[in-house]
Amino acid sequence: MREREREREREREREREREREIESEREEREREREREREREYFEVISSSRKNSVFLRAKDPAMAQSWYNAIQVGVLGLVPCVRDELRAMQSGLEVKHMGWITEQATQGPERPVLALLTERDLLLYPTLPDSKDSINSPAKSHPLITTRLVHSGPGKSSPLLDSELSFGLRMGTKLGVETHVFRVDSAKELSAWTHMLVDGCHNAAELIQEVTTACSWNGKECNLGVHIDEGFSLFTEEMGIRKTVLLQQPFERPAHQLDLHSCPKTMVFIIHSFLSAKVKRLGLLA
Repeated sequence: MREREREREREREREREREREIESEREEREREREREREREYFEVISSSRKNSVFLRAKDPAMAQSWYNAIQVGVLGLVPCVRDELRAMQSGLEVKHMGWITEQATQGPERPVLALLTERDLLLYPTLPDSKDSINSPAKSHPLITTRLVHSGPGKSSPLLDSELSFGLRMGTKLGVETHVFRVDSAKELSAWTHMLVDGCHNAAELIQEVTTACSWNGKECNLGVHIDEGFSLFTEEMGIRKTVLLQQPFERPAHQLDLHSCPKTMVFIIHSFLSAKVKRLGLLA
């Protein structure tokens, strides 16, 4: 009698397990249908970010086809946009531009329009439509103090990293800043990676030398870092170099200095100069 009761209980438990499996499969099918429906939609946003529209296609394949066609059309307009920006701001040479998503450790992601010039990475919340707005980016990062630290998944901040992300590290007066950005395709990731690395090298070749105030052996002077000549310590009078206290190449160890600002900026500049010299020698792919 007891054995039959235990057998009935085991049968009821097997039945409950089958019901749980059926329910789990049903929920998974529902989630898959929901993911399928989501892939039928795509969003189009105006350059001012004031207007947007969600469009739905009959299936994910058609949605992807429309998305690709719109992307091609937008990319075809980029040369015209560059010309308009140059007309508003004489001398502005935009090497690369596009919408990217800045990821944050806290708070929501935010889309930004990134303009890569000869010297800077400029970030805007919307497409600039006047000279004043061009000159007022939300953020401006000098390329000579910027370093690409990863393209694709990084080793740190796994919650932020993705297959389509790249990370930048900047040396600033307040220390080191790290920013992670995401793009929409592998092609965009490759383009931004290539343009940023080349941009940092070209900025170093263009700028050639950076100087900053410092103290050496108790004497107020200036430190100059030159891409070819290395380090120099000198005094100035009326903005003109008066006395060279020390001159030595990068290969020789530097003397201890007291910089009047955060040293991280100068460290990043030295790295950019050395990396540009290596690229010049053809040692970088």
